Amino acid sequence: MFARQKIDWISAQAKSGKFTVLLAADTTGTNVDGQALMASGSVGGKRAIVIVQPRFMRLLLGEGRVRPAFTPQQENNFMLGLVHEAVHLQNPNAGDPRKVTDRINEELRAWLEVSRNVVRPLRRLKQPMHGQFLQVDDAFRACGDVRDCPSVRSIIFAPADSR
Repeated sequence: MFARQKIDWISAQAKSGKFTVLLAADTTGTNVDGQALMASGSVGGKRAIVIVQPRFMRLLLGEGRVRPAFTPQQENNFMLGLVHEAVHLQNPNAGDPRKVTDRINEELRAWLEVSRNVVRPLRRLKQPMHGQFLQVDDAFRACGDVRDCPSVRSIIFAPADSR
C-alpha cells in the first residue's frame, strides 16, 4: 500500500508535467554520487528522480539480466529505489541539501521510512531484494528503529567498493 501510493504519486506528478525521471549516463559535474542508484531533487526547476545509468547497469548485470523480463529481485530493487526517492521528494522539511548534517539526517529518515513500510512487508512475503535493504532493515531493528542508528550509518555511508 505504502509503495503503491508513492509510485502513484510519481506517476501523477509526471503526468501533470511537474516531475520528470531522467537517466544520467554521466554524473560528472553534478552533485549526484556516481555510486548511487538514484537521486532526487530539482533539475531545471522541475522535481526529478535521476537514475544513474552506470550504477543501474551494474545492478542489473549483478542480478543476471539487463533486458526484460526482469527478475522479481530486480523489480523489487527498482521499486524500492523509486519509493525511497519519492519519500525524499515528499518531505517538506528535508533541510538544506548544502549542509552535510541535513543530508545525512534526511537520508536516514528516508531509509527508516522505506524499511518500516516497504522492506518489512516484502520480507514477510519472502520477496527477494538487494542485500543492502536487508542489512539496513536488520540494523534499524537492532537499534529499536531509532533513526540515527550508527550501524545503519556504517552501511549506507560505506565506501562504494564495499557495497
